[in-house]
Amino acid sequence: MKIQELIDFVNSLVPFSYYPYAFPTTSSDECGVIAIHAGPPEDSETGIKYPNFQVLVRGKARDFENTEARAYEIFDALKNKKEQQIGANSVVIIRPQSSTPIFIGLDEAERPVFSLNFETVIRP
Repeated sequence: MKIQELIDFVNSLVPFSYYPYAFPTTSSDECGVIAIHAGPPEDSETGIKYPNFQVLVRGKARDFENTEARAYEIFDALKNKKEQQIGANSVVIIRPQSSTPIFIGLDEAERPVFSLNFETVIRP
């Protein structure tokens, strides 16, 4: 699964300004970042892969309510989504790694940031 394929998929569910891996210094306050992380190793017998990904959601300065609402919208659109095609990958399930979006704090400009973490199962 490539990062732009994942961004396109998430954006098709919840349109928003998403960037790969880091917030650009020129981005608007309200935006998101998507990053792919290594999960457990590929199953050597079945070829099943288990990559994880993270969505960071940032809002306007001190705007907790709207930022949290956006985080929940994305979280709810992705949690336990089954049988999806992301690029060339056949995704069996997208599972959340927490029961809610996680508030991780304020950035240097006092913008709230929430983290949404998911694991996937990809069939060969």
